[in-house]
Amino acid sequence: MGGYLVDGKGWRWTMWIVIIFGAALLVPLAMLDESYKTVILKRRALACGQALPPKPDPKTALKTIFTITLARPTHMLLKEPIVQAVALYSSFAFAVLFGFFEAYPFVFQREYGMNLGETGLCFLGIAAGLCLGCLIYLVQDRVFYVPAHRKHNGSPPPEARLIPAMIGSGLMPVGLFWFAWTARVDIHWIVPCIAGVPFGAGLVLVFVIPPLPPHTIEC
Repeated sequence: MGGYLVDGKGWRWTMWIVIIFGAALLVPLAMLDESYKTVILKRRALACGQALPPKPDPKTALKTIFTITLARPTHMLLKEPIVQAVALYSSFAFAVLFGFFEAYPFVFQREYGMNLGETGLCFLGIAAGLCLGCLIYLVQDRVFYVPAHRKHNGSPPPEARLIPAMIGSGLMPVGLFWFAWTARVDIHWIVPCIAGVPFGAGLVLVFVIPPLPPHTIEC
């Protein structure tokens, strides 16, 4: 959409369209139910007549926020090899995704002679891959994670939560090599475009992992 707008209206309309869609989304957002875990548990406790824990003083709260959001992640990044490996791999995946914003115009405009709007439509391959990745995640969740969750009484081994990433780490290089080997003028443009499907699916599966069991409050 942005490509066609730049060709017809100028680059500023790429910003206006985001504002328009964002404003339109405010209406349904205002009618959604609360989804923040802390607020839900607080409301549930009040409805059950349970006393809420006292609020910490500002200094303690600020120290806790600093520890959780900055000190602890930094410590883990410097001291834990598995965190370093995952952070490095995640940063590479994001770098490749944003690299496509330069690679797609270079390939589809230079090799295939497309305009900005047509080049933008080629990103639908990655979009389809994102949807496929969500579907794969739901399937593996029901096939692998839920049975493991039940088998271990709500505390499955950490490896059970890494199955989506294991699948995604295989799909991502498939998409990258596919795109690299087929992005030339003697091959139809749809072939490198479809290469975005396994890449997009792998990207979702690398970053989305099953959540930890939620805490509950029963009346």
